[in-house]
Amino acid sequence: MAEVRCPNCGSLMVLRTAKRGSNAGGKFYGCSRYPECKATVPFESVVTEPQEPQKEKFYQTERFFPRTLIARERFQGYQTRFFETVAVPEDLLEEIVSEDTENKMLKAFSQWRIDFPTRESKFTLTEKLRQIISVAEKILTRGRITLSSPKVEKQFKEIFKSPKIESPLSLIETLAINGYKKTQKGQWFDSKEENIFYENILPDFLGENYEQFVLPQVEISSLVPPGPNIDTTPYQRVDFAIFHPELEEKIIVEIDGEQHKSHIESDKERDKSLQENGYTVIRIQADEIRRKFGEQLSLLLTKLSTIGGKSLDNLFSSEDEAFNYIWSIKIAHQIQVTLLQAIQSGFLSLEDKWHIVSDLDRIGLFDKKEALAILKESATDFVELLEKLSKLYSVELNIEELVCNLISDYATAQSTSAVFISFAHEFSTDLPTFYV
Repeated sequence: MAEVRCPNCGSLMVLRTAKRGSNAGGKFYGCSRYPECKATVPFESVVTEPQEPQKEKFYQTERFFPRTLIARERFQGYQTRFFETVAVPEDLLEEIVSEDTENKMLKAFSQWRIDFPTRESKFTLTEKLRQIISVAEKILTRGRITLSSPKVEKQFKEIFKSPKIESPLSLIETLAINGYKKTQKGQWFDSKEENIFYENILPDFLGENYEQFVLPQVEISSLVPPGPNIDTTPYQRVDFAIFHPELEEKIIVEIDGEQHKSHIESDKERDKSLQENGYTVIRIQADEIRRKFGEQLSLLLTKLSTIGGKSLDNLFSSEDEAFNYIWSIKIAHQIQVTLLQAIQSGFLSLEDKWHIVSDLDRIGLFDKKEALAILKESATDFVELLEKLSKLYSVELNIEELVCNLISDYATAQSTSAVFISFAHEFSTDLPTFYV
C-alpha cells in the first residue's frame, strides 16, 4: 500500500480508529507527529494505488530538530537528566487524542527532571542486561503522553474509588500549571544575587510552584543552534530560563555583577543571537537584586504578572479523588523511570534485594496508606516488566526481594541496593537520593 503523507508537514500518516464523535468506530489517518501536528485525512479519500511522492508537500519550516536540554544540577556532586514523557489514565489519553488539546499544556505537563548523585557504579551490567534495560527505557519513555500498565491503572482505580474524570482536558491545564508541595533545598548558585533572585524574588513573581518553570544555568547549546556570533561550547550558560505555558515569551534572565563589565561586547552578541532565536533577554544589575527593586525587575514582573502568585490551597486536597488519581498514575511512571535510572547509574543491582524509600506522603496529595500503596505497586510492576523482558532474552534475574518504605518509617537500609526517591525534597538520608 502506498505511504500516506501528512498534507500539512509531509510526515507519515498513521491509520487510527475514532473513539467518539460522529465517526466513532470509523477509520481515519492522523499525523505521526501528533500532537505537534493535528492534521487528519479521511480513510475513504486515500488512493491505495502506489503514487509518486509529492515532494512539494515537504515543508522545511515544519520539521522539528530537537536539542538535548542541559542545565546545571541542583546540588554539587550530582548530575541531572531531563524527561518529556508522562503516563496518564487510558480514558484521559483518549480525550487528549480526540480533542484539540493545547500543545503547550501537554508539553508542560510531561516535563520533569531527576537529580541524582555522581559516583562510580557499584554494579555492572552484562551485555544482555544492558539490552533489557535499553528496551525497558524505550517502553517507559515511548512518547510524550503514554500509558501505565493496565495492572497499575486498575489497582489505582480501586485505591481512589474509580473516580469520574469530568472536564479531563481542563484537568491537564490545571495539573500542568500547578504542582505539589516541595521544600526548597539549597540550590547550587555562583553568586549571592542569583540565590536571592531564585529563592526570594521568583516565588513572589510566579507563585510557590515557580521551580517547575525556571531553569537555572541552562547551556546555550540547549537554546540556540551553533552560529558565528554565539559561543555554544559546553559550560557557556545563561543564568535563568523562564518557560511557562501561559507565557507567549521565552524569557532569559541574566544577573550582571562586576564580571559583566569585562565582556560587555560578547554579552551583547550573545543577547542578539538569543533574541534572533525567539528569546526575550532581561539583564538585571546585581545591586537591583540586592535591593529587590528596580527598573528591570519591574519589567520582568510586568511580563509575569498574568501568571504569578497562583495559590494551590483550593486546587488539591485529599478528598479530590480525580486529581489524586491522575497524579498517582503520573508519579508511578516517574518512580519507574527513576528506578531505571538507578540501575543505569549503578545504584540498584539486578542480582540483589531492593530497598526503595520515598516521601510521597509529604507532598500534600496522599495519606500514608495511599502513598505506600503507590510506591509498592509502581516498584512491583517495574520489576515484573524486567522479569518479562529477561525471559525474552533468556536471562535470569535475581532480585531476591523488594522492600518499600515511606521515609517516616525508614530506619536503616536493608540492602546495598537501596535508594531514596524524593518528591517533597524535604529530607536527607544516608541513602543515595534521587530528587524528582
